[in-house]
Amino acid sequence: MSWDQKPKGRSYYYRNQRVDGMPVKVYVGTGRAGELAETEDREARVRRNADQYHWFCILSQIDELSEPVTQLSAFSKLMTRVVMVANGLYLHRRHEWRVRQRVKL
Repeated sequence: MSWDQKPKGRSYYYRNQRVDGMPVKVYVGTGRAGELAETEDREARVRRNADQYHWFCILSQIDELSEPVTQLSAFSKLMTRVVMVANGLYLHRRHEWRVRQRVKL
């Protein structure tokens, strides 16, 4: 979104859009029409930034609240592994617990 100054001194307002994945400048207008479009674009940008900040705050609160659960999960996985190894099992190929074979002499 920008004002382009042409050689004769007139200013034209353009919006940047994507058409079939390619960036394209779309002519909006000059004078009052260009100023209105610029105001609309600025307000839309402010709304997008406010929405982005709102969701950032919500996600950071969720991360804070989920931290104890994450720590409890890691601790329970560790304790499960300790109990299994203490009872003579081992983790075969990182996904299946098996009883360790004892070699008879």
